[in-house]
Amino acid sequence: MRLLLACLLAGYGVSAAFAAAPEAAPAQEPRAVLAVRTSAPQRQQWVRHVRATGNIEPWQEVIVSAQVAGLRILELHAQVGDEVKKGQKLALLDREQIEQERLQAQAVAEEALARARRARELADSGAISKQQIDAALAAEKTNEAQLALAELRFRRAEVVAPYDGVITARQAMPGMVPDVGTPLFHMLRDNRLEWQAKVASHELPRLRVGMEAMLTNAAGESVTGKIRQIAPTVDARTREAIVYIDLPAKAGLRAGEFVEGELVTATEPVLTIAQEALIVRDGFSWVFTLEADSRVRQRKVQTGQMRGNEVEILSGLDEKQRVITTGVGFLHDGDAVRIADQPVGPVQPAKKEGAAKGKAQPAKKENAAANGKGKARP
Repeated sequence: MRLLLACLLAGYGVSAAFAAAPEAAPAQEPRAVLAVRTSAPQRQQWVRHVRATGNIEPWQEVIVSAQVAGLRILELHAQVGDEVKKGQKLALLDREQIEQERLQAQAVAEEALARARRARELADSGAISKQQIDAALAAEKTNEAQLALAELRFRRAEVVAPYDGVITARQAMPGMVPDVGTPLFHMLRDNRLEWQAKVASHELPRLRVGMEAMLTNAAGESVTGKIRQIAPTVDARTREAIVYIDLPAKAGLRAGEFVEGELVTATEPVLTIAQEALIVRDGFSWVFTLEADSRVRQRKVQTGQMRGNEVEILSGLDEKQRVITTGVGFLHDGDAVRIADQPVGPVQPAKKEGAAKGKAQPAKKENAAANGKGKARP
């Protein structure tokens, strides 16, 4: 009887201990440290280009000079900025003197022609010697040449445009007596300009004749040209070469302007992200990607060109990943985050089967204690 009473008292004490023991507190769930926004990398078509600077120059600058010496300028028929056609009169020299020389040469040539004709008629008759005949024929040719020269000098007293183009400068003045070769006018042949772009030597292998070039005129309008020629030499001081680019007519550009532009080398797809998603730490570029457990992972990326707010990603990221675009300066690898447009709440940890089984055991012990207590009362 005493043994049975001792067993009942011991069972009651164990049941009371289980009933009084507090239930184990669940593990503290991590909370998000920052609300962030995300975006996906974008695949875009970017035009690859080479930056260049240089002057707008005439394609061919033509110098119109005096071809006859000692003649005074009487008239000017062209001014700076005039568009002229080939053969159009630009200036007129005083040709009174060479007019008289031309008439004199014409008279002498006609006389020589008549003597040569008579010599040919008498050649078979023997009335004149062969020597006289040869002299008459030679005099005919000589005087014909003198007449042609006098007519050429007469025509050259009228200064004309050698090509179509635009007058860019004028040195001729009324009353001026220029020598042969003295510049009277400068003109832009065919009203055609070119951009002499200076390009770094290491960029030259990327360029080919026929590639497009883009620049902007003073009015803010885009102008497109084509590479005509690449200089075969590089400046030893600047390490730059000149690339000659043909420009369209009436492009709103003027000779002598300094412009900046781009030489288009290729068009290819690139992966880009927003600039605010990028952070530089320890000399490297990093981004934070959102993982499945609402935590961020810090990834090192290699960047390329930057255009506007977009940065090219060369490696370290793919299109399927989402990058954090806000608050990246406050994040560290493994931080828990919350998407800004989602409600606030704890980050849900991954469910483990062992944890679920551990929570069920205290319930069984509590039921057993309750059953033991019920048996002890009778």
